[in-house]
Amino acid sequence: DWKHYQHPREGTLEVKPLGRGSADGVNYNLTLTRYGDDADAFATPRHHHTFEQVRVPLVGSLNYGPGEDIPEGWAAYFPAGAPYGPQRVSGGIVLLLQYGTDYLTSDQYKQAHARLEQRGRFADGNYHDTDPATGAARVRDAVDVVWTEALGRPIRHPKPRYPAPILIDPEAFDWLALPDDPAVQVRRLGTFTEREVTISRVRFDGGVLGLGPDRTQLLFALDDGLDAGGTTLGRWSALWSARGEETAVGGRQGLEALLEIGRAHV
Repeated sequence: DWKHYQHPREGTLEVKPLGRGSADGVNYNLTLTRYGDDADAFATPRHHHTFEQVRVPLVGSLNYGPGEDIPEGWAAYFPAGAPYGPQRVSGGIVLLLQYGTDYLTSDQYKQAHARLEQRGRFADGNYHDTDPATGAARVRDAVDVVWTEALGRPIRHPKPRYPAPILIDPEAFDWLALPDDPAVQVRRLGTFTEREVTISRVRFDGGVLGLGPDRTQLLFALDDGLDAGGTTLGRWSALWSARGEETAVGGRQGLEALLEIGRAHV
């Protein structure tokens, strides 16, 4: 079911949680995210994060700054520390993966948010309270404040490895047959940072894709017909293969999926 997501920004978000956990010291969270329309549109000031993000608009485009949109079906990598916004997203559904060494667990986030609501208020994508040292009113980025509260220390935004979000058009890449099974073809969309996070599109023509044990991997079905261990998965299903596991995945002819793989060097 779609669930209302409590967040410190403007507008309405609904999510379908598809996976949350930790791999090699890196916390991650994968959701389908649906944005409110018109008056309930999601809006943020210009900001940046301590964690990485991968966004794939599945229905509609995704705005991330004035005159800047990720088209439906494209992928985008948002580097930690790189600023974006102000943004206003009205409607649409996005596959959203967020991850990082200090990415909050669900309980950490909820507890920090509840404590902050007792001392100030969230409005306009910011947090409004009084500086206890000076008594002066202050306005700070809401997400930064939640993270600071949860971690018990000021957050440290890293120097951006890339200066801005990177947009990727999958249709501009060639399909390459896998050496182990030419009936599976892959579009390599990009590999990012020293963690070797790789984003690919996969097309099945009756073959089998082997997910090896050397890293945690995610496969997201863009349509019906993905098969894993005799279980057929529906459209917009996520399959996780953890480090140490070996998973064989097949698909009906012409089925496409999105593959995200990461080797987390800590």
